[in-house]
Order: sequence, then structure tokens, then C-alpha cells
Amino acid sequence: MIRPRPQLALGDLHSLLPPFQTSPARLRWHRPYTTRVRVKGSNPQQPPQTEPSPKTYFQSPSEPPKTYFQQSSSGPPPPPSYFQPDTHSPPPPPPRHRFIFPTYVWIIFFSSIGYFTGEWVIDFVIPPVLPPISDPDSARYIRNLNVDLNRLPIVKELRRYPEIWQESVAYSSVPPEERKGALTSGVMSGPEAIPVQRVFVNKKDNKVVNIVWFGHGVCGWPKVVHGGALATVLDETMGRVAIPYFPAQTGVTATLEIAYSKLVAPNKFYIVRAELVREGATDRKAYVQGSVIPAAREGEAPVTQAKGLFVLPKGYELRKMKDRF
Repeated sequence: MIRPRPQLALGDLHSLLPPFQTSPARLRWHRPYTTRVRVKGSNPQQPPQTEPSPKTYFQSPSEPPKTYFQQSSSGPPPPPSYFQPDTHSPPPPPPRHRFIFPTYVWIIFFSSIGYFTGEWVIDFVIPPVLPPISDPDSARYIRNLNVDLNRLPIVKELRRYPEIWQESVAYSSVPPEERKGALTSGVMSGPEAIPVQRVFVNKKDNKVVNIVWFGHGVCGWPKVVHGGALATVLDETMGRVAIPYFPAQTGVTATLEIAYSKLVAPNKFYIVRAELVREGATDRKAYVQGSVIPAAREGEAPVTQAKGLFVLPKGYELRKMKDRF
């Protein structure tokens, strides 16, 4: 006799499972267990009862998945792209026809620049060499400079008052033998250096005006008159003020201060002025101030200024200077 096996309910399966799987919450995420129990009198063709599958919380079986990164076809049109060329823009304007100089025009232009620039560079670096002072051409050159000097406005103005301004050529009273030993009348004279010096002396006011031509022979740098040449001319011109002021009619330079304000270009006439500073002047000491101004720009500021002290030294016998030196 066979005993029929008792029919078990689905809820009794929890007692048959291992302890770590007895939780209903864990059973939801596992495949449901099915148990076939054959009971006497039951239909073997009937499918066993199964537990319904757990719910899916991430996707609905009746609706297709939504795509959140694709644009709907029913939405507004996409914005215009700023990186693609606009096919509806107007065509570009036609190119302008520029006037092009012929080739021979450029050749003439640059050839002229090279010619005149080369002449200027050669004259700047290598000045023209004038003939020596004994040459007839040199004498003619000096005569032409004297003609130009007589046309200067400052010379015409001073000659209007001959009783005040005494005119003379520098070192005209010095014998020719002694004149060669001096600077401005000896080694610094001639057409290339200082060929012309015209001196105007005002003894009453103790003033001197010297019209000087500085040639390229006294340049320390191309197209720049040497500062030593300016200092020499200033020293001699200021001495023409101090020495006649002393009763002994002689003296020497004690100090000489010079301020070079601007560059002095050669081959031009310059006005060298000197005037006595009466404050502190005595029979043996005198201060004199001087300046150098271009003759073509007489009203402008001086290019060089100087101040010197002239004294009569003790214990030395000096020769008296003549009037016209």
C-alpha cells in the first residue's frame, strides 16, 4: 500500500530554503522556484502554478525606451551654424585695378636716391681738401668769405656806429713773424680751419663781438666743430675784454668754464660775444662771460656759453698787448 504524499502549499517552501535566502525581499530578485507535486487524482497535464515574476522598475514592457539625447522631429528647427559659409551672401566685390609705375620710373627713383645719398656720405666722411693758404685759389676763397662776411646783418649794424665799435682783423697789429706762433692766427688759420676773424671792440662798455668762420679743418668729429677750437676762440675773445680793462694792459686766463649746449656745424659764420662782469672786478682781477651764436640765427639761444677769470699774476713781467689783437 502506497501512502499518498501530502500536498504542500507554496508558502511552506520558505521553511525548506537555506537561512540566507528565507527573506522575501531577496526572493523577489531571484528566479522563482517551482515545485511539482503529483497528487492522487490530479491532472498530470496541467502546468504547475508558479509565482508571478517580480516587477521591473526601470522599463515598462508596453512602451519603447525613451531617448533623451535625440531631438524630436516635431520640435523647432535647429539654430543656424556660425561656422559654415552662408550660401546666400552676396558675391565679393571685383578687385580694384591699382596703378603700377613702369619699371624705368623705379630705376630712376632709386638711382637718384643712391646718387645724392652717396654724395652726402662721401662729403660727410671725407670732406673736400682745400688748397694750402699760399695757393692762389686759397686766397680767392678767403676773399669770397670776406665778401660774405660784409653782407651779414650784424656786421652792417655794428658799422653804423664806428665811434663806438672799433673794427679790426684779428692780430692785425701783431707782426707776421709772431703771428705764426699763435693758434688762431697761425696753425689754426687758413681756408680749412679759421680763415676769417673780424673783431669789433667797444671799450666804453667793455664788450667785444668777433665774427668767426669755422671750417671743417677744426672738426673733432665729421660735421661737428671740436670743443677745443670753440674754447680757444672764446678764450681769445674774452681776453680782448679783460686785458684792456687792466691798467697794466696785460693778463692771463686763470679759470675758464664752458657749457656746450648744442653741436656746432662747420663751414658757417658764428658770432662770438664777450662782456665784462663788473661785479668783483679790480685792477688785477676781472670776470668775463662769453657766448657763441650762429650768425644766421642771431636771435636764438647760444650754442656755447663760457665764463672766465682773468688775472694779473704777481712776480711775472708780461708784455703789454697792443690795441688790435
